Amino acid sequence: MANETVQLAEYAAGLRYEDLPAEVVACARDCIIDTVAACICGSALPWSRIVIDYAERTGPGGASRILGRGSAVQAPAAALANGALAHAFEFDALTRPGGGSASRRDGAAPCPRGGAAGRRRRLQAPWRPRADPSHRR
Repeated sequence: MANETVQLAEYAAGLRYEDLPAEVVACARDCIIDTVAACICGSALPWSRIVIDYAERTGPGGASRILGRGSAVQAPAAALANGALAHAFEFDALTRPGGGSASRRDGAAPCPRGGAAGRRRRLQAPWRPRADPSHRR
């Protein structure tokens, strides 16, 4: 197959939130929630404090947040810190393949970095919680 990257990019560019099956949206939401929780849990660990301190020292003055700390830093610094926090306490699927809720986080690691980039561009997430309770867990 030729031009796989172009085909994938065109598909992604044309994809709309409304076109996604409810199961996909629910799974993505659960993965994002699980990743954010792992980041917040990991933020209190000593090795995470080293990465957070580095991000705060090297990327001050931005609009992106470090989860569990709340510091506003530049997007690359937040992406570094949040990406490290997502794996800080071995809750990710790479440490326990197929084990419990960790197996549902495959591919969710890009969330912290994507969130930092979106915040930098002031983007709003299309999956933002709605007032309709049927969209909640």
